[in-house]
Amino acid sequence: MSVAIVSRIIACAALAAAATICVAQTYPSRPIRMLIPFTPGGGADISGRIIGKALGERMGVQFVIDNRPGASTMIATDIVAKATPDGYTLLMSTGTHTINPSIFIKRPFDEVRDFTPIVIVSNSPNMIAVSLKAPVKSIPDFVAHAKANPGKINYGTGGHGTHQHMALELFRVLAGIELVHVPYKGGVPAITDTIGGQIVMVSTSVPALQPYVKAGRVRAIAVTSAKRSSSMPEVPTIAEQGYPGFDVNYWLGLMGPAKLPPAVVQRINQEVNAAIKLPEVREQFIFNGAEPAGGTPGEFLALVKREIKEWAEVVKKTGITPQ
Repeated sequence: MSVAIVSRIIACAALAAAATICVAQTYPSRPIRMLIPFTPGGGADISGRIIGKALGERMGVQFVIDNRPGASTMIATDIVAKATPDGYTLLMSTGTHTINPSIFIKRPFDEVRDFTPIVIVSNSPNMIAVSLKAPVKSIPDFVAHAKANPGKINYGTGGHGTHQHMALELFRVLAGIELVHVPYKGGVPAITDTIGGQIVMVSTSVPALQPYVKAGRVRAIAVTSAKRSSSMPEVPTIAEQGYPGFDVNYWLGLMGPAKLPPAVVQRINQEVNAAIKLPEVREQFIFNGAEPAGGTPGEFLALVKREIKEWAEVVKKTGITPQ
């Protein structure tokens, strides 16, 4: 290799390093848009606003929350996939991100190739609640009610193929019951119809359901995680009520478009990990039924790849036909 070629390689490496340092020093310089794939008031929205406020205070710019519900989170997700990879358009991704590949054949993006995982923000179980009009106070009650009325009991979630939908479908198969799924554009509309008695049951995140349960407007009968929720320890798990081993957790994490500059990824990751350790931020998450998570981009990417494979097996078990 000639001296000239070596000199060019060294020069290019130096320029790349300088560019990385420049990005790290100047980012962020304007407001950052955070897309939420569900309606206001849901778990993703609540957690997004908590971390957005904390990051805004730490990074000195406003995090603008942009709710874009619908299409099983794919509307918001597609916007981010096609955004300029500069760190100013982020996605509050949810566990539904790893389910969609098994539910929808034609998608405008690839869940791994077209995104840059940054950090897992929080984890929480899904919660199952019923209308006060329903003769149900527990999971055994619900199973008995469903078996006495096969194919007549409906339940709502934030959309077809969402994390909450698949958690209920997995439970349906294990319990050997027939249910009718009613998809909404977010958990809050499903909660509203459960309160009104239009649907019997709702499955959504703890942060979304918690205020309605505490206000006595719906009746919580279970959480889907292996352990009870720290914010609502009085609500038993599905596993405790006759289905040992049942464990479905709902994660939320920040992603950006593919090819996001490493310096930007590192900055956001560091700030999130620092923010969720602050007592006041941690308390907000826990109060709303979520557990702060954190970690590295690599850990987040590994979770996404692993869950895509795991949910593919669950979809096969439930008999749901990909669309």
